[in-house]
Amino acid sequence: MNEKEIMTVKQVSEYLQMDEHTIYKLARSGQIPSLNPALSFANRSKKY
Repeated sequence: MNEKEIMTVKQVSEYLQMDEHTIYKLARSGQIPSLNPALSFANRSKKY
């Protein structure tokens, strides 16, 4: 079952193994979903 989870920039960067600045750029360009590119990200994840 998918559940919405809010992740910080730091959490997303660690999860995707990318620099935080890259995460901001991806959010601003719309390549990853975000609530507010400066604050947090909406991520659908599976809970097992």
